[in-house]
Amino acid sequence: MAAVNNFPARKPVANPGLSPDDDDSLVIEGIALMKRTSLVAVLILVAIVRFAAGQQAAANAKPTIDTSRGDKMLADYFAAETKKLQDNCLAEIKTLDDWKAHRDEYRRQLHEMLGLDPLPEIRRRKPARTCIQLRVNRLQHVDAV
Repeated sequence: MAAVNNFPARKPVANPGLSPDDDDSLVIEGIALMKRTSLVAVLILVAIVRFAAGQQAAANAKPTIDTSRGDKMLADYFAAETKKLQDNCLAEIKTLDDWKAHRDEYRRQLHEMLGLDPLPEIRRRKPARTCIQLRVNRLQHVDAV
């Protein structure tokens, strides 16, 4: 049995005053208009997202503080202190006898600066004995009868 189509046949509807070529050009213009509209919508969406991201970054950004003046002051201070120490280093030592008189005090100061004052106890230790044992585990193969 063949199915019977109860719907009336579709008649082509022609626009009054337009030729079939005009219909094609209208379709093409409509597609072009939709593409332009979609492109504009995407560009607007991208602009909104970038603007929101910029606002978010600006809100999260920490304000920068200019510390160059303080940095320069600290550098100048340490340069001056270093210069003073350099100029006064061993100023009272003129002869070998002066050095011998101050040598023990300078050595004590050095040990204190290095964290060695008082010096740790020197103990004689016995060398540690180490013994290495090698043990070989052997598998025994038993033949099944």
